[in-house]
Amino acid sequence: MKNSKSGFTLFEVLVATAILALGILAVVQGRTNSMRNVIESEKIGIATQLAQAKMAEMELKYQAQVDQSPGNIESIFGEETGKFEEPFEAYAWKVVFRESKIEFKKDDLKALLVKFGMEEDEAEIQIESQTLFINNLNKALKTNFGELLVRVEWTQFGNKRNVPVVTHLIPAKPKLE
Repeated sequence: MKNSKSGFTLFEVLVATAILALGILAVVQGRTNSMRNVIESEKIGIATQLAQAKMAEMELKYQAQVDQSPGNIESIFGEETGKFEEPFEAYAWKVVFRESKIEFKKDDLKALLVKFGMEEDEAEIQIESQTLFINNLNKALKTNFGELLVRVEWTQFGNKRNVPVVTHLIPAKPKLE
C-alpha cells in the first residue's frame, strides 16, 4: 500500500499568504492614493473659486486706485493678507499689487519679426528705427501698468499648497509723457 500525502507544505502556504498580503496592500494603497487625489482635487477646486472671487473683489478695488493715479502706479504697490470666513477658514489669501515684469526687449521684438518672415537685417533696421518708441512704450508700461496677484493658500497632508491668479491693471486714461 502506497502512502501518498497530498496537501501544501508550510512554505507554500507562507508564500501564498505573502502574495495575498501584497495584493491586498496594493489595493489598499491604490484606494488611499485615490482618496487623497479626490480630496486634493476638491481643495484645489475650492481654492480656485475662492481665488477668482477674491480677484474680482481686488480688481475692482485696485482698478479704482489705478484710475485715480495715472502715471504714479508705484504709489499703490503693496500687499494684503487675510483669511476666508466659515466654512472656508482653512484657506488664507494674499494679494500683491506690484510692478509688472512685462517689457518690450529689442532682441525679443527682432526674433518676433524674423519669425513672421522678415529678414534678420531688415528686422534689426526696423527695431533700431523704433528705439525711441520702444523706450517710451516701456516707460509708459512701467509707470501705468501693474500686476495684481491673488494667492489662496492652505495646508494639506502637512504640505503648504496654493493657487495663484494673476491679472494686469492699467488706468482708464494712462498718463503718457
